[in-house]
Amino acid sequence: MAFTGAFTTAAPAPADDSAPHRVRYLVSATETAQANIYYREVQPPNFGEYSHNPYQYSPRADVTIGPNQPWIFET
Repeated sequence: MAFTGAFTTAAPAPADDSAPHRVRYLVSATETAQANIYYREVQPPNFGEYSHNPYQYSPRADVTIGPNQPWIFET
């Protein structure tokens, strides 16, 4: 068998460190439900810090979600 094709490499575009990175979490449901949602609020400085206390960086929201009642968090 013979294989033909072209290989290309792509370099990632340089990141603009001056622009803040925004994340929007949105959780919804088709029926009303209680939810325990863990989300990332702050990026840990390294994995060791996260491993030592993950809940410091991933707090929990105890919420009621449902139709026309989403949980929204922006960070």
